[in-house]
Amino acid sequence: MGIAEVRSICMFLYYKEWILLKFPYEMIFNESIIKATFGNSISIDNIKNISKRAILCPKNEHVQKLNEKILDILDGDFHTYLILLLLECHKLKLKVGAIIMLLRNLNSKWGLSNGTRFIIKRLRPNIIKAEILTASAEGEIVLIPRIDLSPSDTGHPFKLIRR
Repeated sequence: MGIAEVRSICMFLYYKEWILLKFPYEMIFNESIIKATFGNSISIDNIKNISKRAILCPKNEHVQKLNEKILDILDGDFHTYLILLLLECHKLKLKVGAIIMLLRNLNSKWGLSNGTRFIIKRLRPNIIKAEILTASAEGEIVLIPRIDLSPSDTGHPFKLIRR
């Protein structure tokens, strides 16, 4: 298999069985893999049943496209968060019932550590109310605040804060 072929493959992980299947890039974005993994629609009532399913992709741009399509089949309205990163504005779209993952350690005693997965229960401008799906705190309801990020070594004579 050539390098170009490897780059055009996304991986599909199903439940905890570690079944790894490879699909061509074109198959991923015609929504057939999304429907095979999550069904035609996702309701908040069945979100826990499908919470152990995931689609893994090698590139962030592919992940963003898949996330948008998956959120489209989730019942409910979007809540958009605007994020300013070094003079660029990014949008984070979320819905109540969506599954999210924490990417940094907040408080390991409360189960808020890197890799912890949650179901969103409520969305507010600066806080997310969520139920923990993984780790020892499974089932606990937590509040995840909006965090200001400040890199420690930027080489600039001023402090950059990203919100």
